[in-house]
Amino acid sequence: MFKKTKTRCYFTVKYDKLDLRVSGSGRSARTALAGKCIAGVSEQLIRHIPEEHAAAGNPFCKEINEYQEKDKMTPEEKKAIIEKATEAAIKFQVRDDVCARSCMAGLATQFDFIPKEMVTASASLAGGCGSASGSCGAYCAGLLALGLQRNATIEEELENPAVFERCAAAFTEYRERFKAEMGTIMCPKIHEKVYGRAYQLDDPADQEAFLTMPGHREKCGEVVGVAARIAAEMLVEGMEE
Repeated sequence: MFKKTKTRCYFTVKYDKLDLRVSGSGRSARTALAGKCIAGVSEQLIRHIPEEHAAAGNPFCKEINEYQEKDKMTPEEKKAIIEKATEAAIKFQVRDDVCARSCMAGLATQFDFIPKEMVTASASLAGGCGSASGSCGAYCAGLLALGLQRNATIEEELENPAVFERCAAAFTEYRERFKAEMGTIMCPKIHEKVYGRAYQLDDPADQEAFLTMPGHREKCGEVVGVAARIAAEMLVEGMEE
């Protein structure tokens, strides 16, 4: 499991007589989630050094930079993470037939900042968001996972409204990448593409026909796999931004 990013957290650390109130989510080039003790700071502590204190000769900064460089993932490691998340999501869909939760659970096997409560809650998005034949549940689950990593907190946005543009850029990219492969984000339209006809999941008869159709778990698994793969690709990209 990839364990190098967490949800945003706050702490205070002293550096060069400065008390730094730090927010970290893996998004900043000056923020590192270290797996070893550096300059007496505890293991697994996110460290933040302002640019004005990051001069080339500063041994503390130099060691962090060297650690970050050494700790970068190889292309093979990135590929393995993406493939494992995708395969797990498909397996969960075939087993459980809950598209949104399967996508989130698959991602959670590789990205441990996704809490189990989020996996549980995501089940409500299945069937086009609450079996309402709206936006694809697996697609929505990928959006939520991406939001955990990329979105600013309300406090940060109130301080600087421009940070929302960064969040919007991420979910827009995810949407367009999904649409490029599936043609739409809407559950009924995806049904037409995959099954040849749309099923209205808030209609009991249509829902029964859909759920009892041979092979529907596997076919939905293909869509879940697309959502999980794109989300995993972007989550891995986000680790190094």
